[in-house]
Amino acid sequence: SEDFKEFFSNKVNKIRKDITVELSESGPEEETLTEANGQRTLCDEFSSFLAITAEDLKDLVSKMSNKFCCLDPIPTFLLKECIDELTPILLYILNQSLTTGSFPTGMKKAVIKPTLKKQNADVDILSNYRPVSNLTAISKLLERVVLNQLNEHLSSNDLHCPVQSGYR
Repeated sequence: SEDFKEFFSNKVNKIRKDITVELSESGPEEETLTEANGQRTLCDEFSSFLAITAEDLKDLVSKMSNKFCCLDPIPTFLLKECIDELTPILLYILNQSLTTGSFPTGMKKAVIKPTLKKQNADVDILSNYRPVSNLTAISKLLERVVLNQLNEHLSSNDLHCPVQSGYR
């Protein structure tokens, strides 16, 4: 397990270094522009996340799979069954995170399992593995809320990359 930890830590550190170098070489930020009828115009700026409603939360929870993480205080199926009782506290946690722009420290934990990239790959070569993070249900909920709001902004301002079809 120490070998996996060191291997994946080195990969993350390299990515961070590459991003820092890229940012330092890219120069000052350009204004946010979008193409409209062949002309470049300023698009709406995304400045903050919006609080979600109890209805939004219940809808998100109902669509969650029943998979759960060993770090979850209760299994996802039980979260679904008790959503009416848990809605006030979950709304408070999620909306505080959205309005303050911070991800609670307790939600930054995950169970990481190395998984072979290909079924017939050599199990002794560390580069044949990818890390798979198993997140808590509440972390997944916050992630989904943020993803939905960012995608809405990108769609309404026609900012999606036209050649990207997956991972939106």
